[in-house]
Amino acid sequence: MAANDQTWTVKAILDWCEGYLANKGDASPRHAAQYLLGEAMGLSRIELYTNFDKPLTDEERSTMREWVARRGAGEPLQLICGTAPFRHMVLEVAPGVLIPRPETEVLVSEVLALFPPPKQISAHAFEDLSAVSGQVEGAEDFASEIPVVEIDSISEEVSSEVSAGGIDSVSEQSEAFALKDGAQSLQSQIDGVEQDDETIAAGSASEMDSDLKPEAIRVIDLCTGSGCIACALVTEHPNMEVLALDIAPEALALAQRNVEAQGVADRVSVCESDLLTAAIADPDYKGSFDVIVSNPPYIPSQVVDTLTAEVNDYEPRLALDGGADGLELFRRFIGDAYSLLKPGGVLAVELFEESLEEARTIALNNGFSEARIVQDLTNRPRILVATK
Repeated sequence: MAANDQTWTVKAILDWCEGYLANKGDASPRHAAQYLLGEAMGLSRIELYTNFDKPLTDEERSTMREWVARRGAGEPLQLICGTAPFRHMVLEVAPGVLIPRPETEVLVSEVLALFPPPKQISAHAFEDLSAVSGQVEGAEDFASEIPVVEIDSISEEVSSEVSAGGIDSVSEQSEAFALKDGAQSLQSQIDGVEQDDETIAAGSASEMDSDLKPEAIRVIDLCTGSGCIACALVTEHPNMEVLALDIAPEALALAQRNVEAQGVADRVSVCESDLLTAAIADPDYKGSFDVIVSNPPYIPSQVVDTLTAEVNDYEPRLALDGGADGLELFRRFIGDAYSLLKPGGVLAVELFEESLEEARTIALNNGFSEARIVQDLTNRPRILVATK
């Protein structure tokens, strides 16, 4: 991006960056250019295309100069920009912590599918109350048609007429006092309906309050990394509470920042733990969790060695390497997972595609009643869902 008098518009920058990155061996140079420029300018991909003639500010040009050089060296786009999209969120990412992948979004979907959505307040929830209110209004309209509206006035008028001799027959006296009694009766009915209205409203509010406070769905997010799974679960299901566990200090710090940024610190607890040891150490936790979800290191060691430099040079091997067959950590935590789950509880784990059949056998041998394999977005076996 040579310094000259050229006006660097959105289109000019995109074209230049695409050519530069292609020469550096980027597999998707146009996508990388769009990603970086969109982040630098705060524009979506569509907005870039509708603003081709928009010139960049000096600050935006400076940012792009730095970012394109880093991308040319092979650094992941997410680490360059410091963020990564995950489901409906944009999360912070940082060196030393695994970058969230689209495959893991499928894992979140599988967990959410296990639980029905929370009850919604029906649009007809207050129809009965409206009917009652209609009765009250009708009664009040009827009452307004009585010639003498105020009951106290009726009493005074009747008494005055009797004492003055204006009502001189027993039948006329009875009729006058009947008017008073009828008005009092009607007022009692109105009061009664209003009280019933309040009682029904209070009862309905109590019932709805009960509906809105169901029992929490308790979840462990094992090997939480950036906290993407924990944040997604609690932001998409209001009844979930998550214990997010990891052993790496970098991951724990990043997960905590993401939890706070998403405003869910009241329902996600981030804790240091070597797999499930911190949870299993608490006797109150035994048999108390509805779900244990995990994206552990699962790539076989020999496969890790063949990954691209973009992965091996910039992401921690600790978060990738799952041992000889990718199941080293899975074998370590499967027994503890069974102990921590409630009867009927579920273990959902993302694993290497060639390891899933063996993982299914291991789960069944450790007491799980059933286990099924779920495919990822590319139709490859990716997730084990085992039920206690």
